[in-house]
Formats: sequence, C-alpha cells, structure tokens
Amino acid sequence: MLTGFIISLYLSLSQLILGGLFLQHPPMLAKGKYDFIRYDLNHLYQSDSTSLASFQNALQQRWQGKQPLLNIVHIGDSHIQADFFTAVVREKFQSIPQWGNAGRGFFFPCEIAGSSAVYNISAQTTGYWQGCHILQASKNCNWGLSGFTASTQQENAQLSVWSNVYALRPHKTQWLRIYFDNAQELPQTPVKIQQQGAWLPPDSQNPLYAAFRLTEPAAKIQLSISPQQCPNKQFSLEGVYSQEQETGVLYHALGVNGATVNAFLRSPKLGTQLATLSPDLIVVSLGTNDVYTDTFDPVAFENQLYALVQTLKSAAPKASILLTTPGDHYYKGKSNAHLLAANEVIYAVAKAENCAVWDFFAVMGGVNAIPKWLQAQLASRDYLHLSRKGYELQGELFYQALTQPFFDNPANSR
Repeated sequence: MLTGFIISLYLSLSQLILGGLFLQHPPMLAKGKYDFIRYDLNHLYQSDSTSLASFQNALQQRWQGKQPLLNIVHIGDSHIQADFFTAVVREKFQSIPQWGNAGRGFFFPCEIAGSSAVYNISAQTTGYWQGCHILQASKNCNWGLSGFTASTQQENAQLSVWSNVYALRPHKTQWLRIYFDNAQELPQTPVKIQQQGAWLPPDSQNPLYAAFRLTEPAAKIQLSISPQQCPNKQFSLEGVYSQEQETGVLYHALGVNGATVNAFLRSPKLGTQLATLSPDLIVVSLGTNDVYTDTFDPVAFENQLYALVQTLKSAAPKASILLTTPGDHYYKGKSNAHLLAANEVIYAVAKAENCAVWDFFAVMGGVNAIPKWLQAQLASRDYLHLSRKGYELQGELFYQALTQPFFDNPANSR
C-alpha cells in the first residue's frame, strides 16, 4: 500500500510540477509490452520551445542534406561505458537513410586502461601501458572528454583497434584522429599508421590530436607509437575518433564506470576536446553514483551540475543540452531515498540553463521500479545496473523520445 502510494504521489507531483515548468511533447505510446513502464511519460521536457531548437534544426538540415554531419555527444557513467544503451540509439539514427551512417565517432578503448571493455570495441597492445581515469583524483592525469588516459614509454609500442565489431552495422575507419597529451608541443606526430597508403593531410593537424586519412576504409587500425618524441618520453592516449563517411550521424558515447558529475569536472581538456566534435546535441547521463552514498548533498550536486553544464555550453555554445535522470535502483536493500532530491536538482538546473530533460526514472516506473525490471530480466541482480536486454530497451525508449518531436512535425520528413 505504502509503496503504491509513494509511486503514485511522485508521478502525480512530477506531472503537476513539470506541467507548469516545461512544455511536454505528446505521449509516445499509450501502451507497451511491460505494464510497469510509463510509456505515457516517455517524452522530453523543455524549459521553453528553444531548449532543443538547435538540435531540431540540425536534424532537419541533415535530413535535407544541407548539413554533412550530425554530431551527438553522450557522456555518463557505467550505464554508458559499455555502450549497450547508446549503441541502440546510434544504430537507430544511422539506419535512417536521410540521416545516414558516418561512422563510430569518438571513443576510448577502455580495456587498455585496465577498465571494462566497451562491448563493440576491441583493442590490443604491445608493451606496457598504464591506465588512469577521472575517479583517480590524486593521479591528475590531464584527462579529456573520455575521462581516460593510457600511457606508455616503450618505443614502437603497438596499438590495434577494431571499432563496432559486434554492431548490427559494423563501422570502418577512413578518417582517424588520435587524441594525445602534449600534441601541441610536438613538431611531428609520434603516431604512425601501419595501414599501407595511410597519409596525414598537411593542414589537418590540430593541437589536440593527429589526424589521418586512409586511402581505403579499414576495419582494423594499427598504430605504432614513438614516446621518445614526446615530453618526458611518454605517450598518453586520450581518445580515438573514427569516421567512415563524409556525411551522416556520429553518436559519440563516453562513459566512465563509477563517474560522478564532479569526476568529469576534473577533466581539464573536457571543453577543448568537446569543441573539436562540433556537437549538435550533448546528452548528460550522470547522477547514479552521486546519490549512491549515505552523504548525498543536493546543494553540492546542484553546484557541480551547474558547473558541468556551463563548461559544456562554453565549449559548444551552439549545441542543445539534454539531461537524463538516473534510473531507480536499490541502495542498502531499498530504493535509493536520494533519487527524488537528485531529480529535482536536475530539473532545476535544466530550467535555469535552458536544457531539456528525459526523465528515465519516471519512465522506468518511479520508486521501486527496479525489482519489476529484474523480474522481467531487464535488470541485473545488483539492483543497480540493467541487463543487456534492459539497456537495449532503454535505448529504444530514449531514441523514441528524442526523435518523436521531429517526426511529429510533417514539415520535417518531407
């Protein structure tokens, strides 16, 4: 009885409060496969009609062939790192011929930094590589957008990368960027591409990365590294960018297991590397680890989220920004009591900064939704993460909410 009352109260208050503060798009689906999922709440909330105007315009321009690339950057925690959720969104966008498939985008081969692998990225190295990520605050590894670095001092160390190896639409690479530390200080790049015919355009070197174009798209990229050319005789990889076509959608997904909002604020190159991607939309899926504690401080969380959003806006002033709420989960054997306070903060920051919101917590079913997801094999037994099936469903729901306003406008799909 009490649980049902809490769920009903939360959802009722959400509708009342958000109805006054945000413009709602029409409901996506009245009914779906799972009766505990609130399909009727699967839409985006905007503080006003301009929150996603830039992104909606970019969708239309790409659809009409007037804009070569549509760039979406999605940052988050472990829910994003594995790419189960975001891969579905990427593949759905890229499966629409009018939007197109431009390739894999920006990523980090996390396994070479000692973390869990992105499921559709495979990487191999020779020599010794030392990993570092944004949760290791004391190491101060000069992180960038990915939140990871992997460093080596071994001359002629090798790095091989296969991108999107298990995806429905495997990607190859024709345009390649290797982001690395101190790139701006070097007269020549310490990175060599092993593929025959690879070349470095003379005007394509950016202070943050070395850029290459292959004469033929390749499924595997092989790099040879010369740390002796780097300051302190050390090469530090910060990210890989893979593009296959000159036109289409690039959905860049960057997640770090255990990441909080404050952890991403430790990345000194977050803004400068983000700017190189020219994003049309930035999606922020953080908050789960911020509330997974006894000592959650809503005021500190709000200040940190404000700082992150302002960093993103400064780096990409033309981009729309979309915040997502963390899903329901258990902490110490029961639904996390801090989730409602965190979600209030997310909505408040979104309103103040003219961002949109996708309320996954509400769509999931609100308080105590996670055991229902587990019973349906959509969640993990840790009552925190979803199963692969659950993440794929989350990707379906998010894509529907994100694109429905576009398809609801008859003028867009002409």
